[in-house]
Amino acid sequence: MYSLIDGDVLVYSCGFASQTNEYKINNETYQYKKDANSYAVKHGIDKSLITKKVIPSPVSHALQNVKQSLLEISEACGSHDGSIYLTGKGNYRHETGVSHVYKGNRDPDHKPVHYQAIIDYLIKQWDAKVIDGMEADDAMGIAQCSINKNKNISKKDTPIICTIDKDLDMIPGWHYNFRKQHKYFTTVEQSDFFFYKQMLTGDRVDNIIGIHGIGDKTAHKLLVNKGTEEMEATIMRKYKSEFKGKSVERYAENKELLWILREPRNV
Repeated sequence: MYSLIDGDVLVYSCGFASQTNEYKINNETYQYKKDANSYAVKHGIDKSLITKKVIPSPVSHALQNVKQSLLEISEACGSHDGSIYLTGKGNYRHETGVSHVYKGNRDPDHKPVHYQAIIDYLIKQWDAKVIDGMEADDAMGIAQCSINKNKNISKKDTPIICTIDKDLDMIPGWHYNFRKQHKYFTTVEQSDFFFYKQMLTGDRVDNIIGIHGIGDKTAHKLLVNKGTEEMEATIMRKYKSEFKGKSVERYAENKELLWILREPRNV
């Protein structure tokens, strides 16, 4: 198989795995913040007095974690070749997110100590592709769908998206969750259904607001066994109830924010 690997996930997962945190309060040291918080509460101390120190392992440890992860992914997928994708500069979704700032709930400074070193390593040693103007997710989606259009594709060239990000389930084809070590296939219908469910639930991780009170189970019940037109009509009814006169705008906004590209975007 041909692996399409989410490099962004490796940067953060391997980076954070190569460092530890130390929390101090009143001369007491804890590995976990919850333990420092418990101590503060027990002794009537203001939690704001807790100090945090990040202790990184040598950069070589972080890079070895990345290498080992890549080798394990390759072995699990039976992959002889592949591409690694990293999100670069710019993202059209930042212009689309007008009701709420796209990913505005994230701390841009929350990065592992060896963040840049891992990126440089992936680019120089593993020929990772840096994707500008959109996200690495989009590039993987486009690549998987493009390759799968070739009816003469060989087994060794069959693409498989390798990530832990559930959003990529929006892309039909083979997938490998390397955290759960789970390999699976999604049909076009299953991938479309996942997208329409997200139109109802939104995506809090990316600060995309859906319909209040609707989670995955409720969204599934509302949309199951319905065709595309029926699903869209159901979703629009919920948007009209939730967003009133802004329903059409919010529907269009969320659709563009949530949709992982399957082909290059027309601008």
